[in-house]
Amino acid sequence: VRRIIFASSGGTMLGYEMENPYTEIVGADYDKIPETWTMITDDMPFRPIHLGYVSKVFGEALGRMYSDQFGVSVLNIRLGAVLPGDVPVLRRHYPGYLSHADCVQFVQKRIDAPDDLMFDTLGAMSDNNYRWRDICHTKEAIGFVPTGSAEDHEIEDKGGIHQVSETPTPPGKHAPS
Repeated sequence: VRRIIFASSGGTMLGYEMENPYTEIVGADYDKIPETWTMITDDMPFRPIHLGYVSKVFGEALGRMYSDQFGVSVLNIRLGAVLPGDVPVLRRHYPGYLSHADCVQFVQKRIDAPDDLMFDTLGAMSDNNYRWRDICHTKEAIGFVPTGSAEDHEIEDKGGIHQVSETPTPPGKHAPS
């Protein structure tokens, strides 16, 4: 095995949503969002919000160990919100939305990355107006150029803080009805 591509998650960074201005961005409280905000980069401290995302952090760290100790190229991918139907259904999806076409492009560019790229963690989102996770490193490292945007889709949902503050449902579980 010369390369492992580990499917991590943007969820490793979702704890930042509990702070302003990210709470307002995700809650679609557009009147309270400043004109500019600090973008969260993939090299900033992890902020997982449940154990499923903690396991992704573990996987990324394990990849670093395999790269360092065994010379295996390990490329972590932190995908944004890849949604059924390729359409955001909640305003909460707008910052992290990743179109199906952008997802395919991103994964293909990771597969085709130079052989001498031994370790990296890159996130992918489409070109969304309210994105708060930075993708500059992703663009530079592998030439990712998103073509989709959450704002290409008009939806009925008006957003709200409840979309941020609700306790997330762990993977494999169903939210109570």
